[in-house]
Amino acid sequence: FLLAVLMGLVQQYVAPGLADSRERVKELLFEGRTERLIDGRYRCGENRYVFVRDYDANRRVIGSFDVSVLDSEEPPTLGAEAVWDEAERRFVYSVEVEDGEGGKVVERRTLPESLTPQLVESQERGPYDLSYSQAEFLFGRTGQAKWKVLLHYHLTFPLSNVLLLLLGLPFVLNQHSRSLLLGMVISILICAAYFAFDAVMRNLGDKDVLHPVLAAWFGVIFFGSLGVVLIDGVRS
Repeated sequence: FLLAVLMGLVQQYVAPGLADSRERVKELLFEGRTERLIDGRYRCGENRYVFVRDYDANRRVIGSFDVSVLDSEEPPTLGAEAVWDEAERRFVYSVEVEDGEGGKVVERRTLPESLTPQLVESQERGPYDLSYSQAEFLFGRTGQAKWKVLLHYHLTFPLSNVLLLLLGLPFVLNQHSRSLLLGMVISILICAAYFAFDAVMRNLGDKDVLHPVLAAWFGVIFFGSLGVVLIDGVRS
């Protein structure tokens, strides 16, 4: 139980920071640059997508972008040097437009409000580098089932410490087992079956075939119930 609590704390407070440090070191070693640049595509509305290139995570500046609306004749909006404005809580950029008198003026425009540094940086992390709050944020912004599954998986995975004990110990402690080695082999096979079953369920949840909560918790509930029955059957 203590290990499960420790794993939960590490996932929330330690893993995201270490992931950022790892990415910065990777950029330095393989690309020879100190800044961390991110490319990605982000859904900002029903059919609106923003393609981001060379986003500098340290300066919060987008190198270039492309805003497109699917199933629309509206031409894509191209731009460069979009800077995060903390006061407006928007990425802002400048564009030259004609003033109607043959000259040009510079206008200040903004990218979709839902595009934020947190969205860009969180979505580009590996799923297991995200904290609970970041997974919840991504689900709230994108509505994608995989982030809801991940959020609950961050809760169920630490519980696997207790679950594996419930599944494995009965076969090791059972006095009617032919040998200790055979009991250990059986317990390992059952634990492997749990992880395989859990992976299949989460994959179905990611594809929205199953409800995300059911996909994340069904394996724990099913094998946890089996473990309780097995422990109860051990002679003491």
